[in-house]
This record gives sequence, C-alpha cells and structure tokens, in this order.
Amino acid sequence: MILSIDTFSEVLGLALLDRENKVRFFVNYYKPKPFSESIITEIDRLFKEFEINKKDLKAIAVNKGPGAYTGLRIGITAAKIISYALSIDIYSYESLYTMAYRYKHFNGRIISTIYAGKGEVYIRKFISNGKDLKPLTENLLIKKKELDKYIDKDALIIQKNLNDLLQNAKALNTSLALDGLFLSLEKNLKENPFTLEPVYLRKA
Repeated sequence: MILSIDTFSEVLGLALLDRENKVRFFVNYYKPKPFSESIITEIDRLFKEFEINKKDLKAIAVNKGPGAYTGLRIGITAAKIISYALSIDIYSYESLYTMAYRYKHFNGRIISTIYAGKGEVYIRKFISNGKDLKPLTENLLIKKKELDKYIDKDALIIQKNLNDLLQNAKALNTSLALDGLFLSLEKNLKENPFTLEPVYLRKA
C-alpha cells in the first residue's frame, strides 16, 4: 500500500492505493485546523476506519510544491517521519506538473497556475500529445499583473485561487494527493528522505 500526502494549499489531501493499485481512499479536508495539528490525526483515523495496518505501507508520496511553504514543510516532515519509522521509500510530486498531469489526455498546450500570495503567481507551461506530457518551462514565479503575457492562445489553463483573473480556466478545487500519487509512481520519482525539501521559488 502507498500513502500520499498533499499540503500545498488550504486543502489537506490524503490518498491510499492498495496492492492492486486500487484506490482505498481519497479525502480532502477544506481549511482544517493547522496541518501540524490534523495531519497525523487524520491519517490515524483513516487507517482505523479502513482497517489498515501501517506496517502494510510499502511507500509514501508527498507534494513538494511549489505552494504554501509552511504547509509543504509540515507535509514533507510528516512523510519523512513515516518513511523513517517504517523504513519505506518516499516519492515526491510537484504541484504545477501534477495539475497538468490531471489533464494529460488534452492534446495541446497546458498552463498550470497557482496564486502565490504577495501579488505573485506560480506558473509552468507544458505540451501534451494526448498521452505524454512534456514541460516547456521550469517552475516560474511571476508578478500577477504580468500574467497575461504568459497565457498562450488556445492553451488549456488550470488555476488555483486565481478565479478573478482566469475566469474561464479549469479551477483546481481538490487536493493533488491522488493524481500526484499516480504520477510519482509512473515516473518513479523516488527521493532521498534526508535531502528532500520543498520547492521554494522566492529569493531568500
């Protein structure tokens, strides 16, 4: 079994695949208590509800961003603790890539966007042939007022918390826990738990 943790936004997402790669659960908690107070509690509750023994976990996956930095640190720390305690592998996935991955069957350009706060936006561009997804840019941090310059005509746009500027875009209203779990396994995005850190694009 493989557990996925997503804390990049205001939504806490948890997902679990069983040995047959079937989804045992995929839950989203909207604006729960601080993640540091709720994440382990919710994992324990779900494992009891679905009668899952933690020793059956074979790996864990976690969103490493970009996104809300404090939330990401809490999610990654929790994943590291579980990985270390159970001696299991840890995988990661990135927010913008996973947003596009959800729509990988679209044929054409895909643009993922996340409001980063402080008048800034995380953005990344991709191209898909309907099967495979290829990044066209790195993760970027741009000024919100410059967003129009980065939006390509006929591109599929996915947005998180940018309803005011991208009203016709696909809105991300859930976590990325499940999509990220599939992505991390498909691409074998295994990490070293001692060096895994959140993606942080702002200059120190």
